Amino acid sequence: MPGSIKIDDGSGNYTILTNAGSLGSDKTITIPNETATLATTNGITNAQQFRLTSNVVGTGALQVLTNFEEVDTYYSAIGSNISHSSGVYSFSSTGIYLITFTITGIENGVTSLSEQFDMTLQISTDGGSNYNNLAQMWTYLTDASIENSTNTNQALVNITDTTNNKIRLVLGADNPMTNTATINGDTSFTTSNIVFLKVG
Repeated sequence: MPGSIKIDDGSGNYTILTNAGSLGSDKTITIPNETATLATTNGITNAQQFRLTSNVVGTGALQVLTNFEEVDTYYSAIGSNISHSSGVYSFSSTGIYLITFTITGIENGVTSLSEQFDMTLQISTDGGSNYNNLAQMWTYLTDASIENSTNTNQALVNITDTTNNKIRLVLGADNPMTNTATINGDTSFTTSNIVFLKVG
């Protein structure tokens, strides 16, 4: 019958009949006579979101965003591969991660000044001593006629070393953030945030 499984007890083979019982199209999976596991594809095995807990005002210099928490309202994570400490994200499992980061910013109504929102996702391969840019996004506000902005970017990252691969978000990595702009954060709902999905 289509979809049936025949077990050959003599050889340890499992024969899957795929074409209405036609033996010419049978597919055989051989299970070794030893302890083993069968690799499977399980879809997304880790999904976590972290949000900025309070506003960050630009200083005109590079700033690592540190005040993040894992979302705790109307939220359920899948797994717990990602941990956060002082702006640095660490991994407990290697694999391919889709990282999405969003910045929500507001200019402070100073019409004579231009204001820049610059966020960069960075990765370290030496445990956090040095970082390289992965993905960047910018918003440039010329005056108070544009009062707020939300932008998103992504990076698909191969995490190969759980000891040395670290991730962080930086304001003003290439161009220092204007010191009259504010990045929005809140502990009760999500504004600026970062999401990690393990996809492979």
